[in-house]
Parts: sequence; C-alpha cells; structure tokens
Amino acid sequence: MNEAIDAASLLPKAKHFFRYEGSLTTPPCSEVVEWNVFAEPVAVAQTDVERFKEAFPMNARPLQSIHRRILLSN
Repeated sequence: MNEAIDAASLLPKAKHFFRYEGSLTTPPCSEVVEWNVFAEPVAVAQTDVERFKEAFPMNARPLQSIHRRILLSN
C-alpha cells in the first residue's frame, strides 16, 4: 500500500507539549535524545497497535522516572 499520508492529520488538535532530554529506548540507550511529547493523547485503533507490535516486537523498555531531568512545557 503506497498511499500518501498527511502527517499533520495524525497530530492532536492542541499543540501543547513537554520537552526533556533523555535516551534511546533500545541499546545502547545513549542519552542523546531530546524528547517532545504532546500533552493531548491521540487515539489509535487496537488493530493498528497490534500491527505495530508485529512490525516492532522489541519495543523499548518500561517508563523511567524523571530523576534530575528538567521538564519544559510550552
């Protein structure tokens, strides 16, 4: 399936987000990532979640505590 996707349509309507420095979620887990996370969740179909799991069976590590990271909000 080679259909064009409008990536903007996948984003939440409210553009409020959080930003923090973190690490890759898979080895080597290098701390070189600046994460940007929208405050408003986006709904996805369970079938899409299952397809994602099939395509990416090794999906990261569990959530980590914030420790001494600085959390910024726009």
